[in-house]
Parts: sequence; structure tokens; C-alpha cells
Amino acid sequence: MFELCEAKSSYVYNLDVCTGAHPTNSQHNTAFSVVNRLCDKIKGKGHCVYVDRWFSSPKICDHLWGCKTKAVGTVMPNRKEMLKQAFSGKLKKGEKISRQRDHLLAIKWKDIHVVFFLTTAHEDVLVETPLSSGAHHKIKPAAVLDYNKYKIGMDRSDQMLSYYSFERKTIKWWKKLFFHLFNLVIVNAHILRNKTSKKKMSLEVFYEKVAEGLLASAGTEIQVQGQTSSPAGRLVGRDRFLYRISATHAKVEGTSQHSRCVCTERSKRQTGKTVKKYTTMYCRKCDVGLCIGQCFEVYHTKLNYWQ
Repeated sequence: MFELCEAKSSYVYNLDVCTGAHPTNSQHNTAFSVVNRLCDKIKGKGHCVYVDRWFSSPKICDHLWGCKTKAVGTVMPNRKEMLKQAFSGKLKKGEKISRQRDHLLAIKWKDIHVVFFLTTAHEDVLVETPLSSGAHHKIKPAAVLDYNKYKIGMDRSDQMLSYYSFERKTIKWWKKLFFHLFNLVIVNAHILRNKTSKKKMSLEVFYEKVAEGLLASAGTEIQVQGQTSSPAGRLVGRDRFLYRISATHAKVEGTSQHSRCVCTERSKRQTGKTVKKYTTMYCRKCDVGLCIGQCFEVYHTKLNYWQ
């Protein structure tokens, strides 16, 4: 994905690299040909193309410059024509190394991580920018500031997907694809939710709400080491009733005790100490000790029953 920004204007529009013609021809699907093909309509009009590192290279920057189109973007350091020896030195936070060839400027800059930039639209200058707190200022290359301003789409999407990703390594490609798409759906849903709601919700809390909803709607029992437990099943169904704990060989019915599940868990989370409380009543289906009334209701209606 790359973005196009009209020169001397804040108008930004996107092009999807997957919409190009000749999808079966490998020559038409190289990084150079994809960018070149999608830029056909804007060549010679003074636009500036913002490209991510998968599609940028000195070759495409030179080519677009010849078509009177500027280019800015991150770049992989192992691209052909990149000066590997010139950029081999280690940098401290905030430092940069730059090399210029005619119209093309290459920058190696370290913020939290080291990033490489190519630009045909900027001078080799540093710009001071205030942080959100307003107490301090940060020095950044001008190309970095504009790239962060105009990058939309894939870079931002990948950033949000990386925050709370639950993808795991697997040799089954379809599993990786499913969880990536599922993760993407959640992030997109979070964006739409915040756009339509006056009260904003963080991505972390949104993930938790989605997980709670999925668990609450599952209603399936899980077999673990021969015992049946139903963390989500307790929230559904109408076959939950309160009984006195059955008699044992040592105690008669009504005198045997189970730990009060809700009260014990609530006390543990509030104080950090495990202080067990007991009751003579229990839910036969869930096999947990519960108080008559509120505790029984809370346990079967709330996922986080300890709150």
C-alpha cells in the first residue's frame, strides 16, 4: 500500500497495490512495476508519492523523479544501490546519517528503532517538534515528519495489529491467515465503534469486551483431564439450581461445606490474600459453593463474577 499526496495541499488519497492489471504476469507484479503502473495517472503533475519499505528503492525514486513526481518512504537497507558501508555505523537515539546523490536523499535515523528513508522531496534538515505533553521537544528529519503525517492505511493498520496480536507460529497457512483476518476485523471494528460513539474505548479494552462476548455466547463445556468445566456454559441455560450439599460418610446433609466461590474470589482480588469462606449450598450443575441470592445470581450472569 502506498499513499499519494497532492503537492502544496493536504488532500490525500490511497491506491491499493492489488488492483493492478496482469496479476498472473510476474514482471507486472514486481515492486517497481506495481508502483510505476499505479502512478501512471499522476505522473508529470507535481504529486508526491508516499511509499512503504516493501515498494521503495533508489530505482523507483529515480524513475519517478524523471516523470516529474516526487517520492518519500521508508526503505530496506539491503536494497540495490543503497550505500551499505556508509550506513553501517551505530547510532544513538536521535542521531542520523545521511547521503545525497543529486535529487535523492538517503537517511538513516534512530528513534526507538533504526529506520531508513529515501526522499526526493526534502532537504537534509532537522525539525524541532513539541511532544504531546508540551514539556519537551523532539528533533526529527523533515522527511520523517511528513511521512508520519501522510502515511495512512497499511502502516497504521500494521501498527495497531501488532499491539495485541494473538497469532502464533504454525505450519498450517490457513490458521495463520484466519487469525490475521480475525485480528484485522477486530481492529477495524474498534475504529468504527470509536467513530460512531461519543465515548472512546481503548483497543485493549475493546479486545477484552470481544473476548468476553465470545465466551458468553459460546455456551460449550470443555473436557479437561476427565472433568467437565464450563467457564462460559455457566452463563447460559436454565438448568442451574441451588441445593444443599449432599451428606457424606462423616457429615449429614446440610452440615458439609464448600468454599464460597464468588465471595472467596472477590476477597482475593481486593486484598491479594486468599481467605476462604464457606457455605452449605452449591450449584449441582457447576459443582461450586454459592451463597443464596446475590452470589448465585452474579455467578450465572456475569463473566467477571468477582467484580
